[in-house]
Amino acid sequence: MTHRVVVIGAGLIGTMVARALAQGGRHDVTLIEATQGLGRGVSAMSFGWVTQLAGWQPPSQVKFDLLLAGRRAYDGLNAAMREKLFVPGDGALVWRDSPEATEALIAERRALGANVQGLDRAAIQRVAPHLAVVPDLAAHAPDDIFLRPGMAAGRLADSAVDSGAVVVTNQTALGIATESGRVTGVYLAETTVPADSVVLATGAMTHRMLPEGASAPEITTSPSALITLTAEGPAPTLALSGPGLEIRKDRRPDHFLVAAPLRGEDGPTLEALAEEKCQTARDWFPGLRNWHVASSGIGQRPMPQTDTGLIAEETAGVSGLYVAAAHPGVSLAPVVTERILALLS
Repeated sequence: MTHRVVVIGAGLIGTMVARALAQGGRHDVTLIEATQGLGRGVSAMSFGWVTQLAGWQPPSQVKFDLLLAGRRAYDGLNAAMREKLFVPGDGALVWRDSPEATEALIAERRALGANVQGLDRAAIQRVAPHLAVVPDLAAHAPDDIFLRPGMAAGRLADSAVDSGAVVVTNQTALGIATESGRVTGVYLAETTVPADSVVLATGAMTHRMLPEGASAPEITTSPSALITLTAEGPAPTLALSGPGLEIRKDRRPDHFLVAAPLRGEDGPTLEALAEEKCQTARDWFPGLRNWHVASSGIGQRPMPQTDTGLIAEETAGVSGLYVAAAHPGVSLAPVVTERILALLS
């Protein structure tokens, strides 16, 4: 008899976990998503950067090793997928307010084990010839990759179905059924899905899903804007992150994605922030024409309050109930998946 597992939440982490469990052949997997589609929650609002350079403060060695493990896992996962999760590119260029600050970034990440090189102005102009605002020094991370997490979640779910998983959309999980301190199923509006184990890949909603008696590490949220710009003309194939702008080409022709932190109550509105980033893009790439804001939105990024920024564990108090969450979720999704898979094997 196979082990019945219900995964709640069809974002990048939830679909990756469901696929891994279904492929093992030992689990009867059901993936439940409240919306009509897959990857439409926070995953759809993610910049999708799997990087060794993000963050103003260097991560701990332990967390950096997890980030590198996640990056390596993506290569194997991509090779195994019928529909690829990403197309390898030229990586990313990152620079800070001064050459000294950029040099410090390169040194600290190299000390952690990152594959990062420093490029001077001439080298930057060779790899990003369309960039008008050229710094004196930039960090080049050639191994960095980018996903559209919403699209990737859909492809992972399709792969899970190919391995026998059942995907249920437009159904809100109303609660977790338990008996004698153990999971027995998931309540939907008109039925209860029986389960021997349940995985909560529900991000910031996780604690609302916990049944009485269950506890897990706290998950807070951090809002971030994702802005889509359009422009016509040639542009660098690398992602670029410097003072005032973090931008990369989208998979759609003439579309660009911009990630932007929100500045609190005193900061600009989302509409004003999007126009500000659009103007900065015009300044950076004067050779591109007809810059416009196509869309903008805010994603409430889950922030597990743990030393490693991830949770992949059974809840205390209720057996068979697991939490799968991480920040950065895209980078750490393979690590979370591997740990959940090990717990349920």
